[in-house]
Amino acid sequence: MFALAGKLFITRAKELYCRLTLTRIGVIFLVLTCVHCFALGGIQIALLLGDIRAFSLLEDIVYTAQVPLDAVSVLKISHGEYTLMLCTEIPVVANGVSSCELVYSSVGVTTTSTLPRREEDPSFTRRTLQASSIVPSKNSTGGVDGVDMTYTEGGSSNTVFLSQQCARSVIYAGEVMGAYKYEDAALIGAQFWLFIISIIAIICSSIPQILAVSFTRVVATMWSAYSVWHTQHYRSNFEHIIVALDTPCHFNFFPTHWKTRTALNITDLVLNITALAFTAYLGRRLIKMYTAFTLRRVGPPPEVLSLFFTVCAIGLWITWLMQGTIGKMTNLTNVHFPHGSHWYAASGTYQLYKLMRGRIQGWFAVRREMKLAMGLFLALCFTYIAAWSVMFASQVYRFTFLQWEFFSSVTVVSFLVLISTGIFGVLCRINFGRGLAHYLHVESVLAQEDFAPEVFPNEMEAPKRVSRASIGSSPSSTLKRDINWDPFQADGLDHSPVIVIDLNYEPQKHV
Repeated sequence: MFALAGKLFITRAKELYCRLTLTRIGVIFLVLTCVHCFALGGIQIALLLGDIRAFSLLEDIVYTAQVPLDAVSVLKISHGEYTLMLCTEIPVVANGVSSCELVYSSVGVTTTSTLPRREEDPSFTRRTLQASSIVPSKNSTGGVDGVDMTYTEGGSSNTVFLSQQCARSVIYAGEVMGAYKYEDAALIGAQFWLFIISIIAIICSSIPQILAVSFTRVVATMWSAYSVWHTQHYRSNFEHIIVALDTPCHFNFFPTHWKTRTALNITDLVLNITALAFTAYLGRRLIKMYTAFTLRRVGPPPEVLSLFFTVCAIGLWITWLMQGTIGKMTNLTNVHFPHGSHWYAASGTYQLYKLMRGRIQGWFAVRREMKLAMGLFLALCFTYIAAWSVMFASQVYRFTFLQWEFFSSVTVVSFLVLISTGIFGVLCRINFGRGLAHYLHVESVLAQEDFAPEVFPNEMEAPKRVSRASIGSSPSSTLKRDINWDPFQADGLDHSPVIVIDLNYEPQKHV
């Protein structure tokens, strides 16, 4: 039994190796994808580590200052004027604006702090200040007026007082760094998802997967270009509401953070452009090659292509609710659901479960032409489309969509791909009964018999005729034959081995 299992494993491994190395273009495609996966993943990890340190520092300041966590920050910019507010209700509703309290405005507002602005030291290379201690500063009545932060710079320790108003301003900075943190983690996952999809595309000679990789490269490059701009945008915001002389803090928490992040963003953009270029060129050649062999284009159906974007959007939504300020505010302000964020998170988790199960169901439904399972999958797909549309009726969801650019971008892309999934699913269902299930059955039987068609060259032209004389006279013939086989046998029969396959195979009817 174990010997049979080992033989089957070796056969499968040989088959996968043959498929991966079948064409030189496919090998080059995989190698370049692997290189870009780890290069881009390394850049995103560097961004993630810097954002985590920045977020941790800001979070410690807010908690130590005992700033209430039931408010969300709203920054309004109009004609070069910056207004920062904290709102205890969702500001997109009618009564939400009235719950907002002004924290800082660049017009006509003076601060009580008299600290001089801290200039950047060129020799200081840390992206974020290294705070050795953050302790509350209490007044005569025992109330917390702010925090005393001790930090190390240039080998010497310095202490700075941060007022309550400064700590409230830091809430906005913490939300920005928190969003960056989740964005970095999602983009790291995207690189490895692309690598896995590329491997599947080469193994299955799948045109849909090649198109999925190309589409994702386009989206990643567009977002990378946008990241260069919005990094500068947030840098400007921080300078106007945290670093400038007339702000409550007028202190630079991030000496070289934005400079380093900009350099990494530009590097990320260059790598994404090169990845898009080789994917477009090699992908086009692979598609031309696969198009010439209709039966070899049997790969994962289009229904699995929306998996990453949908999972990413739901995961970001759940994370933002469970760990972000908006989730705490939802729990405190929702009268009908006192634990609103938990309800949202439970709903999102259930959607993730159904999504994974539905994609697996769609995979088998297409490959085995299971009509009932395909019908259930299509119903689930269009239910998701309707459910995501209804989500915009939620005030919390609408506010998150408007405030968080990365979440809104992923949501829009996943929604569009989900609609495309439904359309392709209908097309797959219409084409049931045209030989796909039978072909896959034949391919499976051949694989079990240790017959790997991938070892034969895929030539675009028809095979040339070989004369009887050339067969007999060529001692170095590449034809595989038995040593006692005689091409001039009197009976003229073909003595090649024959594999018998049930041609009356019918796809299974079970779900």
